[in-house]
Amino acid sequence: MKIFQPSVTGSIEVSGSVTADSFTGSLQGTASYAVTASYVANASSFPFTGSAIITGSLIVTGSTTSTLGFTGSLLGTATTASYVLNAVSASYASTASYLLGGVTSASYADTSSYSNNFTVNSTLVIDQTLTDYASVASTIVGSNNLFTQATGSHTSAFGKYTLYSGANSRAGEFTTSWNGTVTTYTDTSTTDIGSTSTITFTSTIVTGNIQINAVAGSSGWTVKMLTTFI
Repeated sequence: MKIFQPSVTGSIEVSGSVTADSFTGSLQGTASYAVTASYVANASSFPFTGSAIITGSLIVTGSTTSTLGFTGSLLGTATTASYVLNAVSASYASTASYLLGGVTSASYADTSSYSNNFTVNSTLVIDQTLTDYASVASTIVGSNNLFTQATGSHTSAFGKYTLYSGANSRAGEFTTSWNGTVTTYTDTSTTDIGSTSTITFTSTIVTGNIQINAVAGSSGWTVKMLTTFI
């Protein structure tokens, strides 16, 4: 039997179909256009530029790197995330042992054992509570408003404060409760350094809002308060 071995330089074009019982050896070439490619074996590298649509599964063994960004949705299941660098949004993480950088939005995190920096620039909402910070750099004589909050969502407030003027200072916690238009409050504090008797705290209901005020008998006091509304 004579075996015919052709030698081809250039390109091979086939119109119709090619059927072979068996093939031993290698098939190499360059294709500028392919409508359907169902199988590629023993590819040692995959340089690709352009757009790709994958229907089915994509399995990556090793690592993936994105230098630009991602638009769309990325779905999967992860029990533990040991390291997240500059996460923008995370809707659910069962365990996150280390977060570095800024987390813009996290709607649910079951366990977070370490966060490098966590800064809240406005109010902090935990379930149905609200925590806020207010300060008065230099009081005027009379009422100095610290907080004005709608009464509909909360019925009490706990404010940790510090105040000082010159050599005079104290720290404490102002607690207030309200029901309808009636309020009650108390101030539990350290003993004075110098004398701070000219400055007190009050709460009152004004047009459906609870107001917490620092009432000063003299000007120039600095007051800072961190309050949780429950």
